[in-house]
Amino acid sequence: MTATRAAAFLLMLLVITEIGEAVNSNVEDDQSSNWCLQRSHKFLGLCRENSVCARVCRNEGYHHGGDCQGTKFTCYCYTPCHSAYI
Repeated sequence: MTATRAAAFLLMLLVITEIGEAVNSNVEDDQSSNWCLQRSHKFLGLCRENSVCARVCRNEGYHHGGDCQGTKFTCYCYTPCHSAYI
């Protein structure tokens, strides 16, 4: 009985490790695209809905949208970073 539990525990540990590595590789892929944040110039008020922020950013010419960020509920737009600034 003890050997069976130990084998089950090791199998679960292996599965969890594999899942963690898959998640980390996806995060690294997202970070490698080098997105920079630029504060929206036209968004007024507190940013509470990402979809509204994204729409305002697209209207400003940021084709990749935007998100509400930080404790001050500020709208930031996504823009590709230039290699000179990284």
